[in-house]
Amino acid sequence: MEPLQRHSAEWNAFLGELWGIQWTSVYNELTTELNDTMYELSLGNLDMAHRIYREVQRLVISANSDDERVNSVVMEAAYARACSLFSNTEEVKQRRADIVLPSRNHSKSASSRKPKPVISKELIADITRPQHLEFEFQLRELVLAVNLPDRIRDPDLFRQASGHEETLALLRRRGNMCTDPLCELA
Repeated sequence: MEPLQRHSAEWNAFLGELWGIQWTSVYNELTTELNDTMYELSLGNLDMAHRIYREVQRLVISANSDDERVNSVVMEAAYARACSLFSNTEEVKQRRADIVLPSRNHSKSASSRKPKPVISKELIADITRPQHLEFEFQLRELVLAVNLPDRIRDPDLFRQASGHEETLALLRRRGNMCTDPLCELA
């Protein structure tokens, strides 16, 4: 079976049906940008598109966050995880070189638009998502705290440290500098 063309009725019907299957806590509309991104990543290959979409769902649901929005960054991370074996095949490389893909940045050539792999699901580089999920609850609690000034022991500690000759030594003495976390946490 040949890959589908980007603006074909078949591609739009396939992706529309696939997109309707969502397990996220919020419904994510299929926008033109998301459609273009899915096509760019899958090259119109139905199996690759399905794998990417399934991994997108896993990533946003398993991120231990209330933010289950799907965007291009998440789709690229899903591609890196779900299609890593596909992406290095000669067939995919040739198709990327041959096909004119819709581009978000028209100054790049088709070969330079290859998706960049993301290191792990926790490192989805998206400023609208919490970047350190292990601290998400504590950060939200601090942002909503009404007694924040009472919680800060020494509000001008960093101003004092900046004027001190031994800045790091001062921070260590006051218990605000961790130089060997493995030993200190053990």
